[in-house]
Amino acid sequence: MKPLEIGLFVVTSIILYGSVFGWLRGRKWFGFAASGVVFLVFHVVVDGVRVQMIPLYMLFAVCGLSFWVRRVRGRGLNQDTKPKRWKWIIVGTAGTLALAIALIVPLYLLPIVKLEEPTGPYAVGRTDYHWVDEQRAEGFTTDPDDHREIMVRAWYPAELTKKAKKASYAYEAEEARLVESSQPFYIRAVLRSVFQGKNHSYAEVPVAEGEEEYPVLIFSSGYGLSNFMYANQAEELASHGYIVFGIEHPYYTLLPTVFPDGRITEGMVEFTDDWKSMDEHMKVWVEDVRFAIGKLKELNQRDPQGWMTGRLDLERIGMFGHSFGGAATVQVMDQDLRIRAGVNMDGFPAGAVIEDGLQNPFLFMISSDLKRLEVEQVSKKGFDPAGEEYMKRKKGILKNGGTEVVIAKSDHMSFSDAMLYSPLLGKRDLSILREINQELLQFFDEYVKGAPSERKSSNLPIGRFFHMELKALLWDPDLTNIYL
Repeated sequence: MKPLEIGLFVVTSIILYGSVFGWLRGRKWFGFAASGVVFLVFHVVVDGVRVQMIPLYMLFAVCGLSFWVRRVRGRGLNQDTKPKRWKWIIVGTAGTLALAIALIVPLYLLPIVKLEEPTGPYAVGRTDYHWVDEQRAEGFTTDPDDHREIMVRAWYPAELTKKAKKASYAYEAEEARLVESSQPFYIRAVLRSVFQGKNHSYAEVPVAEGEEEYPVLIFSSGYGLSNFMYANQAEELASHGYIVFGIEHPYYTLLPTVFPDGRITEGMVEFTDDWKSMDEHMKVWVEDVRFAIGKLKELNQRDPQGWMTGRLDLERIGMFGHSFGGAATVQVMDQDLRIRAGVNMDGFPAGAVIEDGLQNPFLFMISSDLKRLEVEQVSKKGFDPAGEEYMKRKKGILKNGGTEVVIAKSDHMSFSDAMLYSPLLGKRDLSILREINQELLQFFDEYVKGAPSERKSSNLPIGRFFHMELKALLWDPDLTNIYL
């Protein structure tokens, strides 16, 4: 909650309990009521109306309305009478419950998002790029002259200037308005707290002078999610000396993609969960990523914004992605050996079937929920056809030195900032975020920053992960690189 919201909550509490217990009457009541109105007005002007605060708005209004009802009935608050005990109990209990709800909604169920502080030595800068692929038609619009265009957000080691200002977490004010206007009410309730999120990036600042060139990481977001929803990971990596380019795949996101000219995408492509459908749509994602890789060379030669020119080390490129974006990482690595190392975060291995592994270091980071599902399937002594296909593809990509890491106590959304949005969207555990960030940093430090080396499963100590995963080793002896 913000200061003005806290002030409104405190005044509402005083009015509520003062009225219940009978010690707030006459001018005192008017004084606190007037203070509440002032807090409310300034809150609306400064912070804007927040859906999360509706329970508090309603409670404040009820407190005021109850007073005027009593006045109309000739029972003003100046009367020196004590409330009846049964009324005291009922109203006091109901009011306490209402105050609890007014706190729980904005503080727990729909809080303002706050990212973890990056641990690296660099400050973090942020800028956005809009790239149009003139060689590809846009298959998701009705205009045959439309070309595929993507938005890319870059996080990078930054040199802060005196005029440096914090970047917005998600969108600028006008962009946020466009996005909110296209969403139903129940989605806006979450969006407002997300859009007011607190991150640690600074907008449009120079790249840090610490190194002449910085290694590059490409990120592909999960199906339905936008690139800003992984700022926690991107800021952490950027603070340790990486330039991270987060690709958003238009028409595959729940929130519309906003282009610089104010256009927003309409609708989200839906595909079935069968392998054929996923494999077909994967082609679009892979082409988006490969197009972005090509644009990096141009950006390094001449960045129109001036930040990246000559600062990208295109001999050191890594890639990671979540969910469908994680599967895209695998496919891009199989086609483009410029990707020195890659990480798939909890993504089903959609796309072309890979039978003999990848040529460069690869990490399959999966949730304990997914691993538990695998173990349960095996305990039933057999998979359904979809499960069999999943295990076949998984084994294929892990051959040739691929490594699987299970993140303890995690679920699918643990690999994004969504776990900070609301406990309704997934497990809320900051230790999981830190564990994921640590795994990413260690992996890329070794295989992107460092000299190429043969990956060995003994690099990480045994016993790092949740003990419930022990059964995973017992049923699949071929996956000898699983870490516990």
